[in-house]
Amino acid sequence: MEEDLIKKWEVFDQLSVPVFIVNEKNLCIFANKYMQNVYGYTPEELINQNIFRLLFFPEDLQNVIGLLDYSFLVEKGSKFKKTQRTKSGRLIDANLEWEIRVLNNKTYGVFTVTNITPHDPHKNQFLVNSNYQKNYRLFEFIIDNSYVDFLVLDENYYISYASPNYIREHSTKVVGQNFFEYLSIDIDNNPIFLNIKKMNKVNDFLLIEHFEHKCHVSLHGKKLINIYCYYMGISKEQKILIKTRDYTEVEYYKRNYQKLEKSTAERHRLILLGEALAGIAHEINNPLTAILTNAQLLQRKQESREINRIAREALRISKIIKSLLFFSQHSQIKGRVNVREQLEDVLVLLNTKINENYEILIDIPEEIEVLGNSVEFSQILFNLIRNALEALEKAREKKIEIKAKTIGDSVEIFISDTGCGIPEKNLEKIFEPFFSSKKSGKGTGIGLSMVYFLANKINGQIRVTSQENIGTTFKLIFPKYKTLNKGQWEVSLQDKKILVIDEDEMFLEAVEEMFSSEGSYLIKEKDAIKGFQMIMENEYDLLLISTKMPFLNGVEIYKALYNNGYDVNKIILLLDRNDEMEMLELCKDIKSKFIHKPFTLEEIKECIQP
Repeated sequence: MEEDLIKKWEVFDQLSVPVFIVNEKNLCIFANKYMQNVYGYTPEELINQNIFRLLFFPEDLQNVIGLLDYSFLVEKGSKFKKTQRTKSGRLIDANLEWEIRVLNNKTYGVFTVTNITPHDPHKNQFLVNSNYQKNYRLFEFIIDNSYVDFLVLDENYYISYASPNYIREHSTKVVGQNFFEYLSIDIDNNPIFLNIKKMNKVNDFLLIEHFEHKCHVSLHGKKLINIYCYYMGISKEQKILIKTRDYTEVEYYKRNYQKLEKSTAERHRLILLGEALAGIAHEINNPLTAILTNAQLLQRKQESREINRIAREALRISKIIKSLLFFSQHSQIKGRVNVREQLEDVLVLLNTKINENYEILIDIPEEIEVLGNSVEFSQILFNLIRNALEALEKAREKKIEIKAKTIGDSVEIFISDTGCGIPEKNLEKIFEPFFSSKKSGKGTGIGLSMVYFLANKINGQIRVTSQENIGTTFKLIFPKYKTLNKGQWEVSLQDKKILVIDEDEMFLEAVEEMFSSEGSYLIKEKDAIKGFQMIMENEYDLLLISTKMPFLNGVEIYKALYNNGYDVNKIILLLDRNDEMEMLELCKDIKSKFIHKPFTLEEIKECIQP
């Protein structure tokens, strides 16, 4: 029966491109005559052979076979581009495209090879280093298309190449200089730099923090930079990739905030506190994602009071982390904000100010949601409720009432207290910056002005009514978040090919469990540069890329892909809460999707809905 099919396929012999057909065992059952022109193998030499083992390098084979197995499973073709080798050892680049056909209850893959580009025979006639051309082009692509400061060192540690961004920001004379001499490094006093000379394995990584860059100065004196070193070993001319990142401003605040004026010092103290908390949150969020994911998977398999409690408490920890971090952020991302959830987060943060003498009444339906930014919305609630608590300090009846209702396309939120009230003469001034009726040293006068600013920023309004010795009511009006009916936005992840790039092994395992439960085909990668290479060589339905990777982070990958016409709608950037400011600065004016760790499967689906 298969012989009859082969006779039909002989029509492919008339094509001037290589065509071959494999069965579900990846064995070649047909190859047209043009295969010999390109690869040097006769059709007879390829029959009953695993053709992929002949054409591809061992380090690529696992990914190739995985993609093919996935294609047979879902009966859907795909394509990728990888460096291949011919029978003689010559290297070629080519696109490999295939479709899946089912004939006589058997499944076959029909492959076509296009865009064939032989490597320069004078530079690399035979197979000496199988990854040379592939990696050279990859690093060249990263360096030339990134906004990051990159340097490339040769075997003698001379700078053989500098990224356009580095040259633009620093000097055109950097190329050709010895790296250590260029940075005026005294290795005797900085022995850590000797570790650069000890790097000799592919993917070796080294971080040197807070180095004083004597070649350039900033507003605060000499520049402090972090130096990230990554061993490539591509050739004598392309050995070590160096990335530098300016750390001057943060270090300046650390050293000098105590010398600044009190109000300025307080602001920078919060910045530094936010930075410290963000680092802690990053360490907590990855294992927390694993706990939350596995608890939810167990909930699907069996109902248990203990499992439900684990899932509930994991979500509560997540809320506490978000509550601790919200005041240090400056995000412009707008989306769904659940009013009751944000209020609960704020009350967790204010818990130390609330005792049994206070009565807090809440009347907010769980389904009420506004369109805004969760961080800024929480800051508004935090300031208003904190002010209400302060107004109740000397009041006999210590009661705060918080309620919300939907009116048309708007949501109205009321925060009322039975405190001392605001004098009528001050009602028009309370939103002015630095206005305060409190005693000197008791208030900065910026709380309510910040509330007014943030409310306007997310298209909200704020109004106030008050009577002395009776109480005050703040009324907030925000646009309602308009959700689609569930049937309109329910997203299926069945049979989707997904690549996740993140350095945390525990997180990757949790995500694998999450997507496997949906029938997705997941590929994990810890090394960002390898992950970037996989994106360039293969097609994926969805990319999840962490912004917390030491050498090449998600933002940098995103920018390089965007600048080269990649469909960035496939990308979701995985954020820790402290990444938002950097993310928005680097990705402004670029349409993107973001999600914070830890996240649930439902949040992923909502993020990628049309």
